[in-house]
Amino acid sequence: MKNGSDHRSLEKVGEGTLELAWPVRHKIAMGIGTGLQYLHFYSTPKIIHRDLKPGNIFLDENFDAHVADFGLAKALPETATHATTSNVAGKVGYIAPEYHQTLKFTDKCDVHRFWAVLAVLVTAYR
Repeated sequence: MKNGSDHRSLEKVGEGTLELAWPVRHKIAMGIGTGLQYLHFYSTPKIIHRDLKPGNIFLDENFDAHVADFGLAKALPETATHATTSNVAGKVGYIAPEYHQTLKFTDKCDVHRFWAVLAVLVTAYR
């Protein structure tokens, strides 16, 4: 993608070589939310990303956000409310507490990560 990852863009903001105006940050946030909405509500089967972080959000030439890197993603059967894993996966700081404690993940774990990504997007703190 032309503008790289959200992580790289925020590094450039910190370096002072890029300015992300609030409308652009809002657009990025809405794009991430739309991507998660698709994965959780419209994809069959439901997809839990499990590794949402600024490094896995790519920005095109218009700063439209694209959720990427589905290496840890899991598909949930239509009747399942959660899945269980034998180990916690993902970047520390973005992992939902309930996932860390119980090894059960749901779409709510992605929502927790989304809030963490939003905090990083707003503060530009990596």
